[in-house]
Amino acid sequence: LDNRVAALVRGYAELHREGAGGADPLLVSERGGPLGYMGVYNRVRRIGQQAGVSGLTAQALRGTFIVRQFDLHSDVLRVQRLAGHAHPKTTARHLSRTIQCDACGARVRVADTHRIDSGTACALPA
Repeated sequence: LDNRVAALVRGYAELHREGAGGADPLLVSERGGPLGYMGVYNRVRRIGQQAGVSGLTAQALRGTFIVRQFDLHSDVLRVQRLAGHAHPKTTARHLSRTIQCDACGARVRVADTHRIDSGTACALPA
């Protein structure tokens, strides 16, 4: 991990995982066990529903992170490293499925857009 991320993880652990040992999970479920895939999936989905964003998934958040990082740095190799991809083609696939919204300028997934007479616009939550 880069030093900033390591410091953030340490801060989280000190605040939320007081007394946890090095072998204990960093993220825990509501029952106190390790937070697994389904726990993350359900939490993200619940947060999305509470925010009025239907269909929110951890994968959508990851894809958004990749696109936003590329928009900030315009460097596929840097974004590849941040995303943990073994090959830049994997990172490029995330970027090739996005376009710029004519209305707000944000990069959005093609599946989340609507064609309108004047161009392409982001899909709004239902």
